[in-house]
This record gives sequence, structure tokens and C-alpha cells, in this order.
Amino acid sequence: MNNEIKLYIILIVFIFISVISYSQIEAVRNSDKIRSDTAIANVYFKKADSLSKAAQYDSTIYYYEKAGNIYQKLAAKSTVPLDKRELDEVYLKCLNNIGNNYRIKGEYNSAIEYLNQAIYYEKIYIYSNTNMENSSRLLEIAKTYLILGVVYLHKGSYVDAISCFNTSLAIKIPQLGREHPSVGATYINIGMFYNDKGDYGTAMDYYHQALRMFLKTLGKEHPFVAYSYNNIGNTYLSLGDYDRAMEYLQQAMTIKLKTLGNDHPSVARNYTNIGNVYRNKGETDKAVEYHQKSLNINLITLGNNHPSVATCYTNLGDVYSDKEDYTRAMEFQNKAMEIFKNVFGNYHPHVGLVYNSMAAIVVEQNKLDSALIFYQKAIRSLVKDFDIPNPDTVVPLYRLNIYFNPVIPTQFKTKEDRDKFLGTINSMLYLLDALVGKANTFYSRWEMENE
Repeated sequence: MNNEIKLYIILIVFIFISVISYSQIEAVRNSDKIRSDTAIANVYFKKADSLSKAAQYDSTIYYYEKAGNIYQKLAAKSTVPLDKRELDEVYLKCLNNIGNNYRIKGEYNSAIEYLNQAIYYEKIYIYSNTNMENSSRLLEIAKTYLILGVVYLHKGSYVDAISCFNTSLAIKIPQLGREHPSVGATYINIGMFYNDKGDYGTAMDYYHQALRMFLKTLGKEHPFVAYSYNNIGNTYLSLGDYDRAMEYLQQAMTIKLKTLGNDHPSVARNYTNIGNVYRNKGETDKAVEYHQKSLNINLITLGNNHPSVATCYTNLGDVYSDKEDYTRAMEFQNKAMEIFKNVFGNYHPHVGLVYNSMAAIVVEQNKLDSALIFYQKAIRSLVKDFDIPNPDTVVPLYRLNIYFNPVIPTQFKTKEDRDKFLGTINSMLYLLDALVGKANTFYSRWEMENE
């Protein structure tokens, strides 16, 4: 072999080794970059989790979005199947968590958008991994449909809500069987659907079905059993059967105290429900006692600026209004309003609810003009982008506002028209309360002016 050929062979070997070495270096670099980016995304995810517990929902969404964007990009680039699956799964968690936080904020259209994205990507994930066992991913889809159904329920979109709940059941039952606790949880939500529609008999049927499942599979002292007792008790409260309501709520309380301890937010919710029974029975001192117990627990466990604390304040305000202590009633409502606006902003059902309560307080004091303004503020917090019809009209602003109402169609040409309309309202129930309260106040004012 002459020297020229030897040099040629050596050159080829050198180039081959160089290419291999470069590829290995690039692989190491890419691997390091993936690990580094994953670590950053994990930090964002954990930060979002902690912010969610502190009820800082805007920041929570921000960090879940940052984490999700990184996970999605890494999953698209990954060539290792196991790594890609793990990245896909955590990206889907981000989508679900963002949707759920928008639900809590009362921004239901955004919640629906992200939850539908989660369902879409879950289905793609399953179809692209047909060679692996996917029952857990199917159950994740079922869980997302359940949350989506709750969002539609809050919007008053009942057809979509029950469709989501039934889809969730259709996935769960073949995977888990008819008597699994997760199936029972879906029955609870279907019960809430019928309860919201005022069909208390059907609601009670679903609550009892869930209760039977929980008792059979989880035993008598499980928190899920307590939740069933709680829902049944609240339905009896809606029916005006206060003794039976109290019976079930006390059973729920006994279980929760034993399994969760004295200072748990779920125990606080039970105290709230018992307080509501006492209020409806006219036992206002007992109602204050139980709402105060709920407030004390929430302050200890959740902090001063949590929505559950605000709910306690508005409940206390309502009871003090019943006691005709209007000064204290308004003090509590103002405390509730400050928290709700701080957490949710101006456009949220809880803000509308507090304005309705404030209006009711001043109605009792015959301050009817103030009541009309509060009702108008309630409408503004419940109907998105609701504003004055003609800014150039020469009428005092508060007068113009109180005479301006949203138009609620009696029927829609298409489902899209209905969805578009419902998308502008965050609580049809509270909106109707505001409009009815406003109409009654106008009538009372007319009567006073024409005596």
C-alpha cells in the first residue's frame, strides 16, 4: 500500500471519528439543555402550585403557562419515548390546572378554552401511544370532562353541562365499574346539576346513589361520605325541611371532625352550612356563632385574603342584616367585597352577589336610590363589558345607569348564538336576582313617590 493510500485511509478515519465525536458532543449538549429547561419548567410548575394555594390566581395561571410552554416544546423535540410521554403528561397537567384556575376566577370562556385543549391533546396522546396501557389517560380525560361540566353549570349552560357529566361517566364506568368512588363523585355533580335546575327530587336520587357507593367502598367514616351527607343536607335546606337538613349536616360534621381535624377548610364549610340552616330558621344568634366558627378556621388555615374568608364575611353580613344591625352588616359586606375584588377583579359572580346583598341592606333602610346603584353595580359585575347605552344623553350618570338593563333573549337561532350570549354572563342566577331586586326597588320607589 503506497503512502498516498495510507494517508487517504487515515484522513477518512479521522473525519469519521470527528463526526462521531461532534455528534456525541451535540447529544450531550442537547441532553444538558433538555435537563436545564426541564428544571426551569419544574420550578415554574411548583411556583404555580404554591400560588394557587395562596389564591393568587392570575400569577398561578402565568407560571403554569410558562411551564406548559417549555414542556410542550421539549416534548415536540424529544426523541426518547419515555421522556416524551412524561413531558406530554406534565404539559397536560398545566392545561388542566390553567383551566381550573380560570374556573375559580369566574372567567368561564377561558376555562372552557383550556379544558377543551387538554381534552384534545389527551386524545392525541392516547392515539399516538396505542402500544401502551392508556386507562389512566382515559380517566384523566374523564376528570377533565367533569371539571368542564362544572364550568358549564356555573355558566347556566345546562345542556353542555349534563353532556360533559355523561361523557365522564361513559369513560369511567367501563374502566372502573359502576360502584367506584370516582363514579360516585360524578353522580354528586349530576345531583348538583339537577339541584341548580330546582329538580330537588332527582338531585336527591343522585346524592343517595353516590352515598351508597361511598358507604360500600370506603366505609362509614370517609370524607366522601361526609360530602354526600352535606349535599343531601343542603338540598333539604332548599326544600325548607330544616330539621332533616340539620340531621344530615351534623352527620357530615361528625365524620369531618374525626377524619380531618378541627381546623380544616372542609369543616369550616360545614359550619357555614349549619349557620345557613339556623339563619333560615330565624335563629340569628346561632347563625352568627356558626359563621364565626367558619371564619375563624378559614383565617387560620387560608389567611386573611382568601375567597373563603370573604364568603364568611358576606354570610355574617347577611345575618346581621336579618338582625337589623345594618351598620355591622355593611361592614362585613365591604370586607368581603375588598377581598373578592382583590382576588377576582370587578367581573365575577361573587362580586355581583355582594352588591346584591349591599342593595338588600339599604332597601331595608329605605335608601332606594342607593339600592338601585348597588343593583346596577351588580349587573356590571355579572355581564361582561356592560356599559351605558348612549354616553351623550344629557342625564345624570347614576340615573342613566339605573335605567339601563341587559337584554336577555327568550330563544336563540343557533347554539353558537346561545353560547356567545352565555359567554358574556358569569352567573345567570345572580343576574336575575339583581334584575328582580332592581324591579322591586323601582316599584317601591314609585309607591313612595305616589302616596
